Amino acid sequence: LLQSETTKQSGFVTMGLTGFSQVVQTIISLALGQGEVAAFAVFIGAKPLLDTYNVLTDRPLTRGTKADHEMAFTITRGEEIALQSLPQGFYQCLVLLQMALTG
Repeated sequence: LLQSETTKQSGFVTMGLTGFSQVVQTIISLALGQGEVAAFAVFIGAKPLLDTYNVLTDRPLTRGTKADHEMAFTITRGEEIALQSLPQGFYQCLVLLQMALTG
């Protein structure tokens, strides 16, 4: 890939935001008692898929009641917005503004 020093720094920040998000989501999953399966699913990016499966199926992959799985589904969506979508969106806007001002 072609990179300049400025885009390399932007890449590191983007990866840092993603890594931080996954670590925080893992801690939240464990703190809420969702188990090791849910924590592992966060690291491989499959937590939304796991939560959706648990809500829709009669035999979920993690422990808990139907209400527990629905709450986990809701919490995961909130985490995605607060920890991934908003920070990434703001940072990408900042990078685009910097590119427009320098270019």
